[in-house]
Amino acid sequence: MTSRGDKQTSFLDESNETEAGQNGDMAPVPSRDEGAALSDQETFAIELAEQAAALAEDAEDANYTAEFKPAPEAPGEILVAIGEIFDWEFHLRAYSPRHAEHASALALTAADPLAFRPVELVKKDGRYHLKNGRYILEAIKAAHPDDDTILIRAVLFPGTEEEAVVAMCDDVLGSAVATKMEMAHGLLNLQRACQISQIALAERYAGLNEDKVSRMLIAARLQQDFPILFDILEVPHKAPISYGVTVKSALKALDEADVQQTLDIAERAVADGSRFKPADALELLGIVPMASAPTAQPRPITPVESDDILGHDEQPVGARERHADNIERLRLPDVSGMSLMEREAAAEAFIAEIRRHFGLA
Repeated sequence: MTSRGDKQTSFLDESNETEAGQNGDMAPVPSRDEGAALSDQETFAIELAEQAAALAEDAEDANYTAEFKPAPEAPGEILVAIGEIFDWEFHLRAYSPRHAEHASALALTAADPLAFRPVELVKKDGRYHLKNGRYILEAIKAAHPDDDTILIRAVLFPGTEEEAVVAMCDDVLGSAVATKMEMAHGLLNLQRACQISQIALAERYAGLNEDKVSRMLIAARLQQDFPILFDILEVPHKAPISYGVTVKSALKALDEADVQQTLDIAERAVADGSRFKPADALELLGIVPMASAPTAQPRPITPVESDDILGHDEQPVGARERHADNIERLRLPDVSGMSLMEREAAAEAFIAEIRRHFGLA
């Protein structure tokens, strides 16, 4: 018995033999006659032929090296000449590189600046300041040097400058995309622009406390006041906060002449093209790292009564303790040096002790 698939194959073969031209050209696509009753095989063949014809036509006209389409238009989008865009004093990446690893890829698209997504600007005193899109702007400048009239797409931040600072910090602080020093500058800018206290900053962002905020502000202020002390580092925007705190503490103990001597050492190193790791930079500047404060040791808790919990071979693996607050606690063992079998035996002993406590043993 012939299956439907066999019939379809046979039908196509017959059509190729009867309808293909002598020169091997594609046979014309059969036309549909709405009034005629078509068999399943004929309907399938017509649809297949139409698809093949459409694909052949697309292949002839296709351009497989076409460029990406421009980014979609954003609400409120405007065109601004790059010469009218200025650095923003409150940008948390003011001391970070202006080019990323993908700068070469951006430069390829920068030949047509309107293909980029819009940059975000803050308007202040009639001037545009860049809030978001630093890599895009630098790529366009590199592709069109000495031409400040090039127009780029932009959107304006809808709020005040203070609100823009808060929005920028809320987007970045605590994320993996910001370094500790960039976060520190964000916190400092929040203080400068919005007069927010250290306590409020610590409460607003997860993972921070007042001590961390204070140290970060110290490091950020030092880089703003003496950027040369960070320029001697291999990666200034990734400097540890402790580097800034250590240098600031050392400078406070020096007189004005010694501070200037320290700055001169850093300037000579930068002029020579030398760059250092933080520890080596401190040694160059003649600064001794601050000793870490000793960690406070917790007071030992002495139980009123203690009964051993026995595990394998009747050896104690922990204890059931009663404390002065009349609460019983189980003291677990350190399992790092125990074999798997010993861990299993200890676990069974503790489970048995818990069942006895609840009257289930």
